[in-house]
Amino acid sequence: MSFLASPSARGVEDLLVRAVNAIPTGSVNVFDRDLRYLFAGGRGLAALGLDPDRLIGRTLTDVFGEEAANAVRPYYARAFDGESVTFDLPVQDRIYEISAAPLPDCQAIVAVAQEVTQIRQQQAELAALNRGKDELIVTLAHELRQPLASMRMAVEVMRKRIGQEPGERARNVIDRQLHQLERLTNDLLDAGRLARGHADLQRQRLDLRTTIEEVMLLADPAIHARRLTVDVTLPSSPAWVDGDSNRLQQVFSNLVQNAVKFSLEEGQVTIDMVVDAATATTSVRDQGAGISADTLPNIFELFAQADHRRGGLGVGLAVVKRLVEAHGGTVTASSGGPGTGAEFTVRLPLHAG
Repeated sequence: MSFLASPSARGVEDLLVRAVNAIPTGSVNVFDRDLRYLFAGGRGLAALGLDPDRLIGRTLTDVFGEEAANAVRPYYARAFDGESVTFDLPVQDRIYEISAAPLPDCQAIVAVAQEVTQIRQQQAELAALNRGKDELIVTLAHELRQPLASMRMAVEVMRKRIGQEPGERARNVIDRQLHQLERLTNDLLDAGRLARGHADLQRQRLDLRTTIEEVMLLADPAIHARRLTVDVTLPSSPAWVDGDSNRLQQVFSNLVQNAVKFSLEEGQVTIDMVVDAATATTSVRDQGAGISADTLPNIFELFAQADHRRGGLGVGLAVVKRLVEAHGGTVTASSGGPGTGAEFTVRLPLHAG
């Protein structure tokens, strides 16, 4: 027997049945003022383990519990008052968009449920990307401001010494900050290229020990500025790898610079390289800020940052990961948590020749 008495209302029920058949992942339901099912249908009900025929006469509380019924009750009350309402409702591990409206000629409402789990996940991801974009713009402006301000001060010092030999300190400031700007720009450009799979490696047979030594020479001013102790242990025999010298220098420079940056002053940084029959394993450890358990799984993702207070774009480690993988290697990170330091380990295959 129809739940709607009048002929015109029965036409509404026929329309509901047709609507039900057109919804592959949702359902159409009709409720009275006690939120009792008068009609239920749709393939989406089966996904929740529900039989439409067994729903008729039962209330939402009977089927889903008091908490779920209370969640929808304010919206359905508005529908009984003549308003059309739309809202999201989590059910089990799914999200449904519910649209409810009053039916004519009876004291009932119709609620159309459509699963939107994937859509909501995509919207959340897009929102996160937009937030990341905004944070990137702010952080980029901050990162550029500091070296530019330092260079401006150095230029002012040099300007005041017109006719005299410019101060060595001013020249060093400009040189350091230009190096930082170049590194920042290169990391941004590389992140874009590597994301598109454009590694563009110029491979050659090289001794990885030499790469580490060159990196440490470049990092020496920053190490001295923070009064750090650095312990470097390299094997006595060459560690031959098939790689791009500049790119591998970029990998280890980023890791060493990170270790220096996140170390406490007068702390220690340790670089160890171990070679076995097939792999050169290089670890960079510090005793600094550490990485939280929440951040650690995503530390190599683009724009991820271990500590926003220390600045940085969160680009360098993403570049490290992609460059290491382009060389057929792996990179991992470990930390006991904030304040315990961090360790990054790069494993590269040895030259097969």
